[in-house]
Amino acid sequence: MSQDTSTEDHAAEAARRLAGALDPSVIDALLADAKITGTPIEGVDGLLNRMTKSVIERVVHYADLPIMPIRYKGCGLARSA
Repeated sequence: MSQDTSTEDHAAEAARRLAGALDPSVIDALLADAKITGTPIEGVDGLLNRMTKSVIERVVHYADLPIMPIRYKGCGLARSA
């Protein structure tokens, strides 16, 4: 197996994982689970805020970015001064 084939295989697998994570049926299932459990969609404890927080934390970890204090207010993100 050549290096190009290996890189192409990894890229194809990554594209499949990304498409699967963003598949409308997966998002629909998350929304349905939120409704069943009484988790709000928006707001501080809402699904969107929790998902955003999780993604940001993983990006910071993955990219080895310096950790900056972040204050979560409502469903948006506001950086602390």
